Amino acid sequence: MVLEEIPEKVEKDEKGEEKKTEARLKIEKRPILLNETHPLWGESPSSVSKDQYLDFYRKTFHDYKEPLFWIHLNMDYPYHLKGILYFPKINSEYESIEGTIKLFTIIRSLLRTILKR
Repeated sequence: MVLEEIPEKVEKDEKGEEKKTEARLKIEKRPILLNETHPLWGESPSSVSKDQYLDFYRKTFHDYKEPLFWIHLNMDYPYHLKGILYFPKINSEYESIEGTIKLFTIIRSLLRTILKR
């Protein structure tokens, strides 16, 4: 939080009488960070822990269950591709019919490379 002190003021009204306003504090909330400044897919797969993968999955997909598995992509050839593919656990036949497989991939340079050609 940020505190800003507003000093005491003495003002005259229309009749010429002095009015005092007391000193007070104004409280402003700090901005809340909405996203991570260092994306998880940009990290080296060997430097990311299991807990970091699970936290990222829960924040991104709002799913309380752990995923079945994930694949951390970091390729340079033939295209530069970084991303994380998550495969959730499917408990019932109804979920598989609805198509609830959630994929999260980030493709940066792949689109740039294709568009340059």
